[in-house]
Amino acid sequence: MANLEEKYQKASTELGIAKEYEVKYKLEELYDIELEKYLKYNIEFDLVGTKDETVYIYEIKWRNEKTSYKDIDNLVQETNKSEFSKNKRLLFFISKSGYTQSAIELASHNKLSLLDGHFEEIKAIGK
Repeated sequence: MANLEEKYQKASTELGIAKEYEVKYKLEELYDIELEKYLKYNIEFDLVGTKDETVYIYEIKWRNEKTSYKDIDNLVQETNKSEFSKNKRLLFFISKSGYTQSAIELASHNKLSLLDGHFEEIKAIGK
């Protein structure tokens, strides 16, 4: 059973990495920006790029559960601790399975753009 779980986790990780590359190329094409994975000072962002003196930071969650308040909060906190904390920046979260209402509200409060798996923007209810 443990071997089966290990194989599942490996396949899931590989699928996630493949999806990140697919999303990377689609975003580069859509927004005319060069994006790269970011890992510095124990801070990791799925994709980061700079265009017109603005830093674009993307987090991608390609899983079968809604993105939560905690996921959004983690991105905001990591961004505030990063070398980009003083830069003009735009934050994006892409989720295959949508967002909890509290995640949508926190994202709205932090001016973070939420995108679905088709790169369509999600708006907070009542906004």
